[in-house]
Parts: sequence; C-alpha cells; structure tokens
Amino acid sequence: MGETYTGERFKNLTNLRFLRTNGANLTGDFQNLLPKLRWLEWTSCCLDLEAAIFRPKKLIVLDLSGGKIREDWGGWDPLKMATELKVLNLKCCTLRTIPDLSAFKSLEILNLECCKHLEEIHPSVEGVKTLVSLNVGSCEKLEELPRGVGKMEKLRELRIKNTKIQEIPISRGCLTKLETLDASNCQLLTQLPKSLASLVSLTKLDLLYTRIEELPESIGSLKKLRILDASYCKLLAHIPNSIGDLASLSLLNLTECYKLAQLPGSIGSLVSL
Repeated sequence: MGETYTGERFKNLTNLRFLRTNGANLTGDFQNLLPKLRWLEWTSCCLDLEAAIFRPKKLIVLDLSGGKIREDWGGWDPLKMATELKVLNLKCCTLRTIPDLSAFKSLEILNLECCKHLEEIHPSVEGVKTLVSLNVGSCEKLEELPRGVGKMEKLRELRIKNTKIQEIPISRGCLTKLETLDASNCQLLTQLPKSLASLVSLTKLDLLYTRIEELPESIGSLKKLRILDASYCKLLAHIPNSIGDLASLSLLNLTECYKLAQLPGSIGSLVSL
C-alpha cells in the first residue's frame, strides 16, 4: 500500500499478463513495457499518475475500484490506449462523472456501483454498442441515465438500485436482450414505461421498495419473466389481468404492499408459480 514502482522493475517481465497492486504509484519511463498485460487490478490507485509513456494497449480487464480518482485524473488519457478493453471496474471511486468512453469500442462490463459522488454518466456510453452489463447501483446522487442506454442492443444486465433515477429509459423495440433489471430501492421511481413490453428476454425484475402505483398492462408480454419482486411497494394498488400471461413466472413477491386490495383472477393461470 502506497509503494512506488519504477519502470526499471518491470523491464524483464515481458510476458506479464496479470498485475495486481493496491494503492501503488507507477513512475518513470514505461515505454514498450508490459506489452502482454491483459489484466490490471490497480485498486485504491493514487491521484497522480507519474509514469511516462504508459501504454497498456492490450488490456482486457481494468479494475480501479476503491480509488480516489476523479474525472480529471491524469491516468485516463494513457488508459484510452486500451482499445480492446472489455471490463472497466470503477466501483467505489470518487468520480462525479465518468470519462469519455468512446475509445473503448469493445467494452462489455461497466461497473460504477457505490460511486457515492457520481452525478452524471458521460453520454459517450451511448456509443458503446458492445455493452452487456451496466451497474450504477448505490450511486446515490445519480438522477438519470443517458437516453441511449434504452437503445442498447446487447445489454443483458441493468442495475440502478438505490439511486435517484425517476425514469427507466426503454425505447420501443429495444433492450430485447435484457435479462436482469434491478431497480430496487429507487424511491423516486413511480411508474414503469409502457415500452416495458420490449424486454422480451427479461427473466428478473426487481422493484423492491420503489414507489410504483401499478404494474403496466404491457407486463404480460414478458413471457420469459421468472422472478418479479414488488415487495414493500407501499403505493402499489393495481396489478393488471395480463399478469396471467407470465407462464414462466415462478416467484411473485408482494410482501407488505398495503394498498393492494385484490389480485386478478388470472393469477390462477400462472402454472410455474
């Protein structure tokens, strides 16, 4: 923790593929060093990057979790050399916004969980066509997602729990590969979009502790839905008859939905419940 590594120490590690360090700094000339580095786990990394000509071009996984880095951190520009990056983990960082992601054309996993100061997601995320997982859970200051998130063709997992997000952007006919949507404890979320019907691959929908007042009629289109958790939704007063069309539903949790006075008769059609 807090140690400084010079480029000289890595001079003979030409085959190094995985590097894990905690709170260290890199200093000196790193030109042409670590040519085969694929995985860099640099947790609690320092505020100032002193390494010169650091070009991790072959990185696949970059873990900067727990770092006190900000959006103006000097390490962003050299790390944009990693055009093959698939995983970017910024969990528990002190960012207010994320850097421009347009260089990462192959990015599949973006983890921003527990970034307590995060207020904005850079719109460049809309151009990352390969994204499979986006996690902004417990980003308590985050109020919205870029509209383009609702058009992502390959997104399978969207986690927005415990944020100030009031609207889930789902463009009609999009997010057709989304399997998990976790909006639990989004206490400013009062309704689900009518375009929910587009989520034809959804298997898990978590609405725990939200302020939704009803489930939309379109929920009946989610033929693959297996888990629907609407527990502690204390304003939920209506469940549509279309819920009976959820032939794959195996778990329905409505614990402490105080305003819900009755269930539709179609509930008896849920053969997998």
